[in-house]
Amino acid sequence: MLIYFKKIITFFIYPFNHILILLFISLIFRKKRKKAAGLALLWIFIFGNGILYEQCFRWWRMPQPTLASLPHTETAVLLGGGGLAPAEDLESIIQHETNTRPRFNIALALYKAKKFDRLLITAGNLNFGGLEARELKRYFVFMGIPAEAIVLEEKARTTAENAIYSEKLMKEKGMDKDILLITDAFHMRRAQKIFENAGFRVTPYAGGYQRKNHTRQWFDYIFPSPHTLDQWDLLMKEFFGWLYFSITH
Repeated sequence: MLIYFKKIITFFIYPFNHILILLFISLIFRKKRKKAAGLALLWIFIFGNGILYEQCFRWWRMPQPTLASLPHTETAVLLGGGGLAPAEDLESIIQHETNTRPRFNIALALYKAKKFDRLLITAGNLNFGGLEARELKRYFVFMGIPAEAIVLEEKARTTAENAIYSEKLMKEKGMDKDILLITDAFHMRRAQKIFENAGFRVTPYAGGYQRKNHTRQWFDYIFPSPHTLDQWDLLMKEFFGWLYFSITH
């Protein structure tokens, strides 16, 4: 029940939802129309500004070792993101676009670079009943990781549960708690803190760490971007999730 309550609370921290609420207020309450509409416009320009977001993202992401300096670890733990639904064929999995795709690519690249021997996938998707981990295993086997090198944890629905159930599974299998933790850059700060709190010794390596650089034009400083609003939603969720965990643990 708590997980659904957290999702309801999360709704109210997204900047895009703030804008919708303010616009709704401006339509319903005549006396507050100008103030609510003005705040909605201000929110659009602040949280739609890609330059501001990129600066905040660079501050938020954790320091990352270079690939050359990354030590070999027996077990890598890959966090699913709840974005991969069951698929009838491998092509659907390969073509599926999701915010969590960078972490899957990183896991594959690090295995090819011989940075770990075993991949533990923890992904008990809330919407699809744990099938995400199985779909990811199909994908990684197809891409060249041996099935016997993949271990599945299919119960977890949150990052905290990822750590709890992974710790339990690894203890049962006698696996060392030195891990290479793989997730996305926007998620790593919170994930690393949670896994270390569960007793893991974490070496982090994130997907999506480097953002594509391009020459800024004058209009990038003025006009908001819908894509940036979506990115802010992810960042705000991670910040408040990290803050909540820091306060309660």
